[in-house]
Amino acid sequence: MIFDETDYQWAREVHARHSDLALYLQPGNTEVDPAMPVDLHALADRLRWLTDKAMADGWFAPRILPQLHVLIWGNKRGV
Repeated sequence: MIFDETDYQWAREVHARHSDLALYLQPGNTEVDPAMPVDLHALADRLRWLTDKAMADGWFAPRILPQLHVLIWGNKRGV
């Protein structure tokens, strides 16, 4: 999961060493309290940031995906 620029750069470095492997990136969900609702707009913004960042860098290797379980069940545990 990619939460910030540091995570993004780490993913790039790891992928450079293992470029033969498929790479999937997901923006991290910063709100993990099961009692709190998920901010869908914030998640969409994080997904857009990650996608825009990779495109601007010309890094087309990763498949960038949302965390579908968060979109479906929010922060619920055990699903």
